[in-house]
Amino acid sequence: MQDLETCLLPNRRNETKVEFEDDEDQTRVMPALKTMQQSSGYASAAPVSDPEDEEPEAEIVKGGTPKKKWKKPALIIGLVLLFLGILAGVVIYVNKMLVVPDVTVPKVIGMTEEQAVQELEKVGLVVDNEVIREYKQGIDTGTVFDQSKEEGAVVKEGSIIQLSVGDEKPLSKMPSVTGRTLPEALQLLKENKVKEEQVTTTEENNDSVPAGQVISQSPSEGEDFDPDNVSVQLVISKGKKNVTMPDLINKTRSEAENQIKSLGLNVGTVKEEPSYTVERGLVMAQWPYEPNSLATPGTDQNITVSSGLPADALNYTFRVPVAPNREGEKSKIRIVFSDARGDNQEGETRRITTTEIIPVNLLLGPGKDGTVDIYRDGRRLDTYSVSYTDAKNGTVPEPVIEQPELDVPATTDPPPGEGQVDGEDPAGGDGSATDPGQNNGNGNGHGNGNGNGNGKENGNPDDEEIPTEDVEGAG
Repeated sequence: MQDLETCLLPNRRNETKVEFEDDEDQTRVMPALKTMQQSSGYASAAPVSDPEDEEPEAEIVKGGTPKKKWKKPALIIGLVLLFLGILAGVVIYVNKMLVVPDVTVPKVIGMTEEQAVQELEKVGLVVDNEVIREYKQGIDTGTVFDQSKEEGAVVKEGSIIQLSVGDEKPLSKMPSVTGRTLPEALQLLKENKVKEEQVTTTEENNDSVPAGQVISQSPSEGEDFDPDNVSVQLVISKGKKNVTMPDLINKTRSEAENQIKSLGLNVGTVKEEPSYTVERGLVMAQWPYEPNSLATPGTDQNITVSSGLPADALNYTFRVPVAPNREGEKSKIRIVFSDARGDNQEGETRRITTTEIIPVNLLLGPGKDGTVDIYRDGRRLDTYSVSYTDAKNGTVPEPVIEQPELDVPATTDPPPGEGQVDGEDPAGGDGSATDPGQNNGNGNGHGNGNGNGNGKENGNPDDEEIPTEDVEGAG
């Protein structure tokens, strides 16, 4: 034990190494892991070890300096350092992948699509490949009007931003309105968002398209158009070119029908009606196109044809006695009459020197009475009325006329036998032989037959110059 306690003392460092015989059964001492180095002048005690299990720790080189060999530990240490370096690289990479920096989303609304993409990629953001393209009123085509992340939002680098970009306005297809009436065409355009004020129309004649239908349109059928800006032009048919309708009145039925057909119109309704003024078989009315009006070919023109006088019409001859202003002198007699054929018709005009009977043919009917006016030398002399009822019953009063004055020498006393009758005054004029009204065929001695008197102050409708002598004798 004492040897063991002092074996490491410095004074024993020069002792001879103890060698033991090899004994396989003896207890072996494990070599020390580390030798103790002694200070200058002392030797360290060498650990007891098995020379077979140890590697030489040092090698003597020139000059007496030992060289140690560390092969295994160096290899292990190198491998450990390499592993740690790889592990550190992996950690750094993973950390870099897992920890993403934040970025602020910039405003790209109002930019073009290309500018917006560049701006977003510059800050590390990614633009979604699926860009929303939509028409927006007031937004130009290709301009960004929305972004999926608002301006100023903080997102991770590499985040995806979706853009909404203005697109061209979608156009509509123009429907076909040809062959439709104007109201139908306007309704169809309205259904396609075209307002009525966007439609202009013109009219023209067309032989094949009926009047009122659309001949042509612009834009044409199937053409793309913008409902907000389109201007639609429609050409409306006026039908065949209008013609001037002639006057068919007083033409025969066949003449009128042939003339209607020659103008391209159809003969419509043909009516027959009695007439006091139009002869049987002649046209007395036409409609709807009056004479000289514009008529549309292909339409109907109607006519009314006279069937002759009404069944109750009556022709009556009224015999009018007329006399000159003075017997033997010429007087102009003019007859004006009214009957069922019209008013103020001119009758016969003649010059007479003596009393005559002038026949006046009147056409009368129910409610259609006649009148006869007698003018002598431009002044109305008398008016006679002839009623339909009297003419039918034969009770028309016979007209009488005052006899003209005779040119006889003036005398104070009447000729013998021609003075008074029954003691009456010769100037009384009530039936005496010297009364100018005597011998007029009616025995009343007054000569006017209807009490109207002669020489009425009714003016001079013919504006004829009345001789002074006639005026003086007209009373």
